[in-house]
Amino acid sequence: MRRTILFAILVALLVLSAGIATAQETQTKNMEGSTTSSSTVTARTQSNLSYRGQSEDVRPFVAWMKDTVIAPGVVVEPFFALNDYNHASGWNLGGQAGFRAAPDFETGLRWSLDHFSVDNGGDETGLSDLRGYVRYRIQPQNPQFSLGAWVDLPVGKEEVGASNFNVDLFGAMRYHLDSGLVVLGNAGIESVEKGGDNRDTGIHFGGGVIYPLSQDLSALGELNWGSASEYGLINGGLDYLVSNNGHIRASLGFGFDDGAPDLTLLLGFLLGID
Repeated sequence: MRRTILFAILVALLVLSAGIATAQETQTKNMEGSTTSSSTVTARTQSNLSYRGQSEDVRPFVAWMKDTVIAPGVVVEPFFALNDYNHASGWNLGGQAGFRAAPDFETGLRWSLDHFSVDNGGDETGLSDLRGYVRYRIQPQNPQFSLGAWVDLPVGKEEVGASNFNVDLFGAMRYHLDSGLVVLGNAGIESVEKGGDNRDTGIHFGGGVIYPLSQDLSALGELNWGSASEYGLINGGLDYLVSNNGHIRASLGFGFDDGAPDLTLLLGFLLGID
């Protein structure tokens, strides 16, 4: 599986590079053939870069729900992930969505089909638990702050690690710097079911950055850890704007605790609908 993930990473990078090159070539031709004055083009570019610097349309990969951004109307992201563990591997095929219920209130869900395979053992495929979340942005100005919660409904298949009732309460922040860099943070309390009547409660925290490399391309880095879930992951990725509301996204993560994969590759397409 590790070789498969590395090969998929190479293919994803090649596809992303080709898309960026094509878009930049098209943009250059459009600018050359345009009758718009250079000052107008410069002002428009600076305006777009400023908007991308705010990165309100770019969401973190792992802390997707633990954020402050509110969907313009609806935002959906189908995704596929390849995971490599110690003596095991797996994949996830699913989607997540957020809905703007009020100017500073978002609710949404996440669900996936999961596959888990043990080396020299059996394979299992089944639905994950259904995760629903709510969050309220208590301060829309910079820095932004929000409070929220998510709950796992135990409707998934136990053999793929699901069928657990988990609860998470969190606070999140976004701070926009003049340079365009966006600093992310989250912290809270998690309650994790671990089979039968066993339940662990602990703290979690995370942080990250979003940096616009160009008008359409942003780089992301994250670190997230939970004491009860034992989920610790460092990841980095790219978000590329291919249309007014569509983003091709790719992330590579490295686990540092037992609840996270040793290596994970996530590919997604995020689409915002006003």
